[in-house]
Order: sequence, then structure tokens, then C-alpha cells
Amino acid sequence: MTALYVALHTRLDYFFEHEFFMHRLQHLVLHHLGPFFIALSYPGAALRADIPFAWRQRFVHPATQSKPARVFFDIVFNPVVAVVLFVGLICFWLLSPIHFKAMLDARLYRVMN
Repeated sequence: MTALYVALHTRLDYFFEHEFFMHRLQHLVLHHLGPFFIALSYPGAALRADIPFAWRQRFVHPATQSKPARVFFDIVFNPVVAVVLFVGLICFWLLSPIHFKAMLDARLYRVMN
């Protein structure tokens, strides 16, 4: 989480926006190291424990047990689909015309990151 914070919320972000090599290092942290370490830490139990028990019973549990939610989770959490989405989005943002526009437009740059 510290690496993600440094990559997005410090003064280094200005440097990342203007130096391509540093921008690629930022994306290494955002796309590969950050998600890997978050997945490695298995944060699901801690995130669930942070939601008040009454909310979990009233809102979260029924929402996650509904048929549309189960179908959505089964599709998105399928390892093949997850890998295709991950690699596909990285390839999309690395297309030269899209990446060029994202580097020039601050709003699109935020969406990309």
C-alpha cells in the first residue's frame, strides 16, 4: 500500500507525468508489484471485518448471494478471465495513440492510473 501511495499521491507523481522512464517505473508498481503484494496479503478477511456486522447481514450478504452477483463474480474471478482483463487493459493503455493522449491529458492520465 505504501508503494501505491508513493506512486500516486506524492510529489513524485508530477515527475512521473513528465519523465517517460519514471512513468514506466510508476506503472511497474501500479500494474505489477502493487496488485501482487495486495493479493499476496489476502486482504478480503480484513476488509470484511471492517464492515459493521449489521451492514454485512443486511446489505453485503444478500447482495453477494443474489443470482446476478454470483454470475458476475464467477465470470470476473475466473482465473482465465482475470488474466485476460489484466493483460488486455495493460495492452490497451500501452497502445501508442492512447498512451500519448493519456500523457498529455491530466484527466485521462488519472483514469489510466
